[in-house]
Amino acid sequence: MNFNVRFSDYPTIKPLVAGKCLIDVMNSYHFNIYPVDTSQAQVCIVHFDRGIYHVYVEGNEVGMMVRDKSEFLGFATMDEPLKPLIEEISGHLNERNLREKFAMDIRSRWNVIIEARFLNEETLMVYISPETDFDEFANCVRDTVYDYVEFDEHLNLILAHMNGEEVVDIQIN
Repeated sequence: MNFNVRFSDYPTIKPLVAGKCLIDVMNSYHFNIYPVDTSQAQVCIVHFDRGIYHVYVEGNEVGMMVRDKSEFLGFATMDEPLKPLIEEISGHLNERNLREKFAMDIRSRWNVIIEARFLNEETLMVYISPETDFDEFANCVRDTVYDYVEFDEHLNLILAHMNGEEVVDIQIN
């Protein structure tokens, strides 16, 4: 058995400090990209930790980037292999941010929402107060939800009473 571990192989594990192994909680984003001059989708994983985005394509580290509002795409990198991918990656990250913002926005706009959380990348589960007229609220959401949508990708918005069995699936985009 090989027990040789390099910390660079595990970006969430930090070296021993005072006898303790520090494990950071990172936000990870997974999506497919189409690098320049390819028609094959490749798996891209972006780990976000303390302001730095660590980018991996097909399991190989491509580089690191940081937010930079002075840059056209909002990100900057010194890593040459990452530069041709930064436009597509920034688009995916922006899309994710818009989805998260959408979940927060609808919760703040409609005070009958008790909880709004993502079940997966395409499904947002929204629980509403048991005292709310479910059909009336569902109709209201269907009629006005696109006023708050800023993202392009598909999303299943599932409405449910917190203590009930009624469920409505509203398809967005």
